[in-house]
Amino acid sequence: MNPALADSIVALASRLVATPSCAGIDAPDAVLAVALKWLDESGLRPRLLRDGEGGPVAVLVEIEGQAPGPVLCLDACIDTAPPGDPGQWAEQPFAGVVRGKRLLGRGAGDSKA
Repeated sequence: MNPALADSIVALASRLVATPSCAGIDAPDAVLAVALKWLDESGLRPRLLRDGEGGPVAVLVEIEGQAPGPVLCLDACIDTAPPGDPGQWAEQPFAGVVRGKRLLGRGAGDSKA
């Protein structure tokens, strides 16, 4: 993989982790904005999807291939569970710190990575 692209992806994951998005607590606007910006800067055409009341709920990117083929859908939640006791974390839950080759923080091992 291109080292600059790899660095960009790690920086994105770090920003996503650093943006609190606890389900039922935080509005999704901020974390969706991080994803939208990176996708747009990466030359894709992201669209923000909204619910029936106009609130943001997801990001959609459609990429057309050069030949007919199957439609693939990659679906992952971008919110997290609350962090619990911050004292139990090696780093603050929303620090988004990269230590060595590990990204630390809430969502680093699943929804935001």
